[in-house]
Amino acid sequence: GGGSDPDAPAGPTYITWTNSANGEVIKDATNENFRVRASDRVVVFDGNGRALGGTYVDTSANLFLNNTRIGGVYYTTATNGSQITVFRCTNGRTLDFYNTAPDQYTYQCV
Repeated sequence: GGGSDPDAPAGPTYITWTNSANGEVIKDATNENFRVRASDRVVVFDGNGRALGGTYVDTSANLFLNNTRIGGVYYTTATNGSQITVFRCTNGRTLDFYNTAPDQYTYQCV
């Protein structure tokens, strides 16, 4: 018994941020974890695996919501000294995604 089903659909693959200690995870201002799906660069909320509608990250790590650039993915130094990836707004402040309704998100710069 055991083993994996070779016919099972593969899960999504995520972009790994090369210099980041947290690998494929991107943090927001409230330490929530997000990931960017490699197949289409859609930002996916890690907690429930659902995509944040209207968001994507381009090849230059710019973050867009409804085709408007709102920020990007940046490296920062964590409290333990390691490099991690975080979302920042276009004004340089930390970006916070938050729920406005079930499965609906908006953001603020804090």
